[in-house]
Amino acid sequence: MALYLSRQEAAAGNLLRRVFEDSTPRQREQHAEVVVRARLLFSQLLVQRGELATAVEELRGVLARNRHCSAGWSQLGWLHERQGDHAEASEAYQKAWALSLENDPAVGFRVAFNYLKSGDPVRAIDVSKKVLARHATYPCIEEEVLKVGYTMLKP
Repeated sequence: MALYLSRQEAAAGNLLRRVFEDSTPRQREQHAEVVVRARLLFSQLLVQRGELATAVEELRGVLARNRHCSAGWSQLGWLHERQGDHAEASEAYQKAWALSLENDPAVGFRVAFNYLKSGDPVRAIDVSKKVLARHATYPCIEEEVLKVGYTMLKP
Protein backbone atom coordinates (compact mmCIF):
# COMPACT_ATOMS: atom_id res chain seq x y z
CA MET A 1 0.00 0.00 0.00
CA ALA A 2 2.85 2.38 0.82
CA LEU A 3 4.41 1.81 -2.61
CA TYR A 4 1.07 2.53 -4.26
CA LEU A 5 0.59 5.74 -2.29
CA SER A 6 4.12 6.91 -3.08
CA ARG A 7 3.32 6.51 -6.81
CA GLN A 8 5.56 3.49 -7.31
CA GLU A 9 2.84 1.48 -9.04
CA ALA A 10 5.20 -0.88 -10.87
CA ALA A 11 6.94 -1.90 -7.66
CA ALA A 12 3.59 -2.26 -5.90
CA GLY A 13 2.27 -4.46 -8.71
CA ASN A 14 5.36 -6.66 -8.64
CA LEU A 15 5.12 -7.03 -4.87
CA LEU A 16 1.42 -7.92 -5.03
CA ARG A 17 2.08 -10.44 -7.78
CA ARG A 18 4.79 -12.08 -5.64
CA VAL A 19 2.40 -12.27 -2.69
CA PHE A 20 -0.06 -14.22 -4.83
CA GLU A 21 2.53 -16.52 -6.39
CA ASP A 22 4.72 -17.23 -3.35
CA SER A 23 2.01 -17.86 -0.78
CA THR A 24 0.73 -21.35 -0.18
CA PRO A 25 -2.99 -22.14 -0.37
CA ARG A 26 -3.05 -22.51 3.42
CA GLN A 27 -1.52 -19.06 3.90
CA ARG A 28 -4.01 -17.58 1.43
CA GLU A 29 -6.84 -19.21 3.34
CA GLN A 30 -5.62 -17.92 6.71
CA HIS A 31 -5.22 -14.37 5.42
CA ALA A 32 -8.15 -14.37 2.99
CA GLU A 33 -9.28 -10.83 3.75
CA VAL A 34 -5.79 -9.40 3.19
CA VAL A 35 -5.43 -11.35 -0.05
CA VAL A 36 -8.79 -10.06 -1.30
CA ARG A 37 -7.81 -6.46 -0.52
CA ALA A 38 -4.45 -6.97 -2.23
CA ARG A 39 -6.11 -8.37 -5.33
CA LEU A 40 -8.58 -5.47 -5.43
CA LEU A 41 -5.67 -3.05 -5.23
CA PHE A 42 -3.90 -4.99 -7.97
CA SER A 43 -6.96 -4.69 -10.21
CA GLN A 44 -6.89 -0.92 -9.65
CA LEU A 45 -3.25 -0.89 -10.72
CA LEU A 46 -4.20 -2.79 -13.87
CA VAL A 47 -6.88 -0.22 -14.65
CA GLN A 48 -4.34 2.59 -14.26
CA ARG A 49 -2.07 0.79 -16.72
CA GLY A 50 -4.96 0.52 -19.17
CA GLU A 51 -5.23 -3.27 -18.92
CA LEU A 52 -9.01 -3.34 -18.48
CA ALA A 53 -9.54 -6.90 -19.69
CA THR A 54 -6.91 -8.21 -17.27
CA ALA A 55 -8.46 -6.16 -14.46
CA VAL A 56 -11.87 -7.70 -15.19
CA GLU A 57 -10.35 -11.19 -15.06
CA GLU A 58 -8.61 -10.37 -11.78
CA LEU A 59 -11.88 -9.16 -10.28
CA ARG A 60 -13.70 -12.25 -11.52
CA GLY A 61 -11.03 -14.31 -9.73
CA VAL A 62 -11.62 -12.38 -6.52
CA LEU A 63 -15.38 -12.83 -6.81
CA ALA A 64 -15.08 -16.53 -7.61
CA ARG A 65 -13.39 -17.01 -4.23
CA ASN A 66 -15.48 -14.48 -2.29
CA ARG A 67 -18.96 -13.81 -3.71
CA HIS A 68 -19.73 -11.53 -0.77
CA CYS A 69 -17.14 -8.86 -1.62
CA SER A 70 -19.14 -5.69 -2.15
CA ALA A 71 -16.07 -3.71 -3.19
CA GLY A 72 -15.24 -6.30 -5.85
CA TRP A 73 -18.74 -6.14 -7.34
CA SER A 74 -18.63 -2.36 -7.27
CA GLN A 75 -15.26 -2.27 -9.06
CA LEU A 76 -16.50 -4.76 -11.63
CA GLY A 77 -19.57 -2.60 -12.23
CA TRP A 78 -17.36 0.45 -12.69
CA LEU A 79 -15.22 -1.40 -15.24
CA HIS A 80 -18.25 -2.57 -17.21
CA GLU A 81 -19.66 0.94 -17.09
CA ARG A 82 -16.39 2.34 -18.37
CA GLN A 83 -16.44 -0.17 -21.23
CA GLY A 84 -20.00 0.90 -22.10
CA ASP A 85 -21.68 -2.37 -21.11
CA HIS A 86 -24.42 -0.88 -18.93
CA ALA A 87 -26.43 -4.10 -18.60
CA GLU A 88 -23.43 -5.94 -17.09
CA ALA A 89 -22.59 -2.88 -14.99
CA SER A 90 -26.08 -2.70 -13.53
CA GLU A 91 -25.97 -6.41 -12.69
CA ALA A 92 -22.63 -6.06 -10.88
CA TYR A 93 -23.71 -2.88 -9.08
CA GLN A 94 -26.98 -4.60 -8.10
CA LYS A 95 -25.01 -7.36 -6.37
CA ALA A 96 -22.85 -4.78 -4.56
CA TRP A 97 -25.95 -2.88 -3.49
CA ALA A 98 -27.65 -6.04 -2.22
CA LEU A 99 -24.53 -6.88 -0.19
CA SER A 100 -24.65 -3.42 1.40
CA LEU A 101 -28.28 -4.19 2.35
CA GLU A 102 -29.42 -1.45 -0.06
CA ASN A 103 -27.97 1.13 2.29
CA ASP A 104 -25.17 2.65 0.18
CA PRO A 105 -26.70 5.53 -1.78
CA ALA A 106 -23.73 5.91 -4.14
CA VAL A 107 -23.99 2.29 -5.27
CA GLY A 108 -27.78 2.61 -5.48
CA PHE A 109 -27.34 5.62 -7.75
CA ARG A 110 -24.95 3.65 -9.99
CA VAL A 111 -27.48 0.79 -10.17
CA ALA A 112 -30.30 3.14 -11.17
CA PHE A 113 -28.15 5.09 -13.62
CA ASN A 114 -26.99 1.94 -15.41
CA TYR A 115 -30.52 0.53 -15.54
CA LEU A 116 -31.49 3.79 -17.21
CA LYS A 117 -28.59 3.61 -19.67
CA SER A 118 -29.39 -0.01 -20.53
CA GLY A 119 -32.98 0.94 -21.40
CA ASP A 120 -34.83 -0.21 -18.29
CA PRO A 121 -36.42 2.95 -16.87
CA VAL A 122 -38.90 1.08 -14.64
CA ARG A 123 -36.13 -0.60 -12.64
CA ALA A 124 -34.17 2.67 -12.58
CA ILE A 125 -37.15 4.48 -11.08
CA ASP A 126 -37.73 1.72 -8.51
CA VAL A 127 -34.11 1.79 -7.35
CA SER A 128 -34.11 5.60 -7.26
CA LYS A 129 -37.18 5.60 -5.03
CA LYS A 130 -35.51 3.11 -2.67
CA VAL A 131 -32.41 5.31 -2.46
CA LEU A 132 -34.48 8.43 -1.81
CA ALA A 133 -36.55 6.61 0.83
CA ARG A 134 -33.42 6.05 2.92
CA HIS A 135 -31.39 9.09 1.87
CA ALA A 136 -33.88 11.82 0.98
CA THR A 137 -31.25 14.46 0.28
CA TYR A 138 -29.00 12.34 -1.94
CA PRO A 139 -27.88 14.70 -4.72
CA CYS A 140 -28.44 14.23 -8.45
CA ILE A 141 -30.57 11.08 -8.37
CA GLU A 142 -33.81 12.98 -8.87
CA GLU A 143 -32.47 15.06 -11.76
CA GLU A 144 -30.30 12.46 -13.49
CA VAL A 145 -32.39 9.32 -13.05
CA LEU A 146 -35.97 9.92 -11.92
CA LYS A 147 -36.89 12.74 -14.30
CA VAL A 148 -35.15 11.08 -17.24
CA GLY A 149 -36.77 7.74 -16.40
CA TYR A 150 -40.24 9.29 -16.27
CA THR A 151 -39.71 10.98 -19.64
CA MET A 152 -38.62 7.65 -21.13
CA LEU A 153 -41.91 6.11 -19.96
CA LYS A 154 -44.10 8.78 -21.53
CA PRO A 155 -45.15 8.02 -25.12
